[in-house]
Amino acid sequence: MNQLPRALQHLGRLQELFEMHKLERSLFDREITPNSLVSDLVARARVSNALLSRNPKYASLLSKIPQTQSVHHYAILQEEKEFFDRIIQTRFRDRHRYTTSNKVYFGTLERDVLNAAIMPVPESDEFLVVINQLLWDSLNLVTYIIFESVLWEDGRLVFKPNLAEIHLESYSAMLHAIEIKAPFPVPKLHHKGGESTWSWDALRHPCGSFLFGHEYSHFLHQHFTRAGHPLRIPIGNVEYEGRATDWSNEYEADRTAIDLVAMLYQGIHASRKGMGPVADLHNLDLERFMDTMRMANEGIIIALQGILVVLNLMCRIEEALNVVYTAESSHPPTWLRLVAAWGVIGQQIPAPHIWKIQEERLQPLIECVEFLANNAVLADRCELSRRAERRFQDAVFQSLFRIKHVDVIKSLKLLYEQLTMQLCDIETIRRTYGGCIEDAWLASLSYARDQGGLSRTECGAMIERAAQIVKKNAEIFGLK
Repeated sequence: MNQLPRALQHLGRLQELFEMHKLERSLFDREITPNSLVSDLVARARVSNALLSRNPKYASLLSKIPQTQSVHHYAILQEEKEFFDRIIQTRFRDRHRYTTSNKVYFGTLERDVLNAAIMPVPESDEFLVVINQLLWDSLNLVTYIIFESVLWEDGRLVFKPNLAEIHLESYSAMLHAIEIKAPFPVPKLHHKGGESTWSWDALRHPCGSFLFGHEYSHFLHQHFTRAGHPLRIPIGNVEYEGRATDWSNEYEADRTAIDLVAMLYQGIHASRKGMGPVADLHNLDLERFMDTMRMANEGIIIALQGILVVLNLMCRIEEALNVVYTAESSHPPTWLRLVAAWGVIGQQIPAPHIWKIQEERLQPLIECVEFLANNAVLADRCELSRRAERRFQDAVFQSLFRIKHVDVIKSLKLLYEQLTMQLCDIETIRRTYGGCIEDAWLASLSYARDQGGLSRTECGAMIERAAQIVKKNAEIFGLK
């Protein structure tokens, strides 16, 4: 292990630290059984590596990575980085603004935080991108459920709720595992073929590309050296320094990742018609050129499907766990990242086609994720006040898909004044201001008062926190 790069030695040590932390937790947490103390990640990595050791593609990598790592996962991430570096060098006009390096390493890791992360390696000039193994498994499961529940019919995708219902138990088990921060039993997923434009691989691979692309983009933009204080990443009782906690960095990383993933899959699908991403178009006859362009556009759509699944799933997981944000949170709310992502997606697809593509190729996937979230069975152990605030934040942030930031801020101010200063009840506000205050906001406030037991003052504070978040977001994007 000492012969490995420092970043991969560090990765192995982080996994060992998590194992020790899990052992400590087991003394106090009845839901962590002795069986779950044996790392599911390590066990699966060893079995997978033994099976792949006979394959020349993987055999040469086995001696270059920690034993806790799956050589299959490592090979995927290595290939992603090589593709992204090539795209930046050959297709980015402003490539001088991006810092590529052969000192960025990667791997999967069991962590307490359900996300991917990039961190500088202590006492070295190397960096490490880690993807939470639980998140990786969750995306594999959810994309499989989507593929089983969304069918290709007459040139478009159609969501079938009755097919998704079959998988609700597996999805609920996944949520429970995320809640208690423990591996979940991944069901046996039967790899099936599909249309050339619709398959499980065509959906799950862009998901992983976007996860890695977002974290790698933090390095490309050198967010570590920009303004902002470092984020402390906890692994058990030890903290490791991470990137600056600046929301604008997160949005910039999302934008770059979307561009990289779209170009990657555009190039992959174009090459199937004999044209690589930097091929000479003048040597193609018109019919082959038009066919190639159709395949390239298909690649972009496939990339966007994966990106939207990742962000929508993260929104729904946060919703299930009642994650509440403030203006001081290290990351912007995922709903706001999704709003911003749609703006970037609109630039990837020509305007006349975006609504047709959204309806026929993107919306059915979102409907499936929403169905799973709304029908999953999860024991809610969260206090009612926190659940109530999460509901209110969901209602406010989702309204930004339709309403400008400035109008949302004005409506929140009006709502705050009427509720806390004029002492109006919610029904009076609905009757008087129903045209400019969203009914979903008022419904979530009614829940906060009736079910959560929040006072008028507490509801006002909740409105203020949401308004501060929207104001901060508006300032980042220069929205007046």
